[in-house]
Amino acid sequence: MKKGFTLVELLVVIGMLMLLMGSVSSAVMSARNRAKIAKATATCQEMTNAILAFENYRSLADKATGDTWKEVKRNEIRFLLGEESTASGEKIPVLFNADITKNELKDPWGNPYWYKIVRKTQKIKDSAANTLRTQVYFPNFNRRLAGEE
Repeated sequence: MKKGFTLVELLVVIGMLMLLMGSVSSAVMSARNRAKIAKATATCQEMTNAILAFENYRSLADKATGDTWKEVKRNEIRFLLGEESTASGEKIPVLFNADITKNELKDPWGNPYWYKIVRKTQKIKDSAANTLRTQVYFPNFNRRLAGEE
């Protein structure tokens, strides 16, 4: 009697290994995707917190974009990167520490972040109250952006 495996046995083992590799790679890709989403969400939250912290140093009235979204570029968010001063000349600290390459801040999928700062004055019981609302957006990675093929 010969020792060894038959062709059928080898094919069964190879098929089982391929099935195992397919399920493992699916789990790894899913985990990578969740990590990208978590990183983008954390960046948005950090940017929002930095914008709100800036209000302690200077008014955001001149930074308000109304209902217009602006792409996050270095020259647009200099006020968060510690590159501006207060009215008294005191340097504003770095509020947002971002990895900005080529003057742009990109999300994990390579799309730019967008932000808008809305400042509205509301009349509440005969007194004017300023409210500040910030929104930071990263494009849905499941949809294509306008102009993409």
